[in-house]
Amino acid sequence: MVLMEKLKDWKPVLTAAIIYLLTGALWIFFSDKLVEVFFPPEKWQTIQTYKGWAFIFFSSLLIFILTKRDFSNIQKAHNQLSKLYQYQISFFNDFPELLWRFDVNNSLCHLSNGWETFTGYKNKDLLGEGWLKYVHNDDLFRIQTIINESVKSRKKISIQYRIKTKNSEYKWVKSSGKPYVDVYGVYAGYTGISIDLTNEVVNQNKYINISRLYAILSKVNQAIINNNDEIKLLESICEIGYRYGGFKITWIGLLNGKQFEALSINGENSAIYNQLNIINLEADANKLLFNTLLKGEIYLCNKSETCIFNNEILKNLQNIGVESLAAIPILKNSILFGIFIIFTKESHIFDESEVELLQEVAVSLKFAVEKIENEKSKLIAENNLKVSETKFRELVESMTEVFLLNSYETQKNLYVSPSFEKLFELPVDLMYNNPKEVLNYVCPEHRSAILEKF
Repeated sequence: MVLMEKLKDWKPVLTAAIIYLLTGALWIFFSDKLVEVFFPPEKWQTIQTYKGWAFIFFSSLLIFILTKRDFSNIQKAHNQLSKLYQYQISFFNDFPELLWRFDVNNSLCHLSNGWETFTGYKNKDLLGEGWLKYVHNDDLFRIQTIINESVKSRKKISIQYRIKTKNSEYKWVKSSGKPYVDVYGVYAGYTGISIDLTNEVVNQNKYINISRLYAILSKVNQAIINNNDEIKLLESICEIGYRYGGFKITWIGLLNGKQFEALSINGENSAIYNQLNIINLEADANKLLFNTLLKGEIYLCNKSETCIFNNEILKNLQNIGVESLAAIPILKNSILFGIFIIFTKESHIFDESEVELLQEVAVSLKFAVEKIENEKSKLIAENNLKVSETKFRELVESMTEVFLLNSYETQKNLYVSPSFEKLFELPVDLMYNNPKEVLNYVCPEHRSAILEKF
């Protein structure tokens, strides 16, 4: 069966060879007979020479006739393949989604036109290893490892990362791809598609930010109750901000003349601590910060390029992934006493909801130092905690989205916003007493995914 298939593939070639063989044999046989009949022996040698040239001419003509059709078919097929290739390239380039392709050397070799609109860069600037220059530092090593391991085992690639656009904003991207082969079945690289996840991730981060700010607020209020020493309290608050807030760096400093002197620093990268020991308020870059804090207002910087500090410190902060910051004033009897700065790895993180919670943190800090100075009772601190938590409840209960606060230790829901009843038309007590029963109202195909998350 295999032999027959091969013979079928070689049929045009075999046909031409057989025709040429028969024609050549017949020519030799009959031409020799004709020479013997019509010419005397002494002229046979001369006639054989002319006969040879005639054979060459007619055999060449025969080969031309036999191959002309197949060559024309090959040429037509080549033209059709060229048109198909150009169509594929045009389809790839003009595809509305973000398409990409790696070559056999694991280098980015082609991008659809949509990437220029998405990033603001020319595609030629992203090819090869160029795109890696714009990947967020926190994501770079991880995605390179995943890509290398996937390529090595010829498995599908699935990565999620941030890429910096030309206007210096980071966008979230999810890229998926798989290996492909050329027309000969040889591995030719990877091809895939990328999806813009920015809005989805931003919305998700919004709830994460509210949760962590609420966790900080609660822990700060607990620390206020349990501490009567001002310095130890502020150091504890700085640690709480880093530990429960998940921020890059948290920094608390006390005002001394025209500068803030660091009291406590917590963060992932201690190499920059020395540069943050003192914030000079007379520097032009920090005047806006000082004037804002003097008013008792929070200083926000949602984009690192416009933040405070001199160029060297700012560059070092950017190198370790700092994208934004919030500076919270610490007031004592309505006079600026200190500052609590949180450095984040996300840009444009602080919106109206987060600012309200930061204001609550500022109120708690103000209350803490005044409470210690005036030796206020623990009962007042507990009442302040309740007021802060009540305001948070009011804030959360005014939201149309469902907000859940879950205990990591007990795996129980501590708080479920009333919008749960409005959105799902189920009693909110169900989420406190038996939350898994809610799965009975969830589409079966989504249940396993929800169980993995919780």
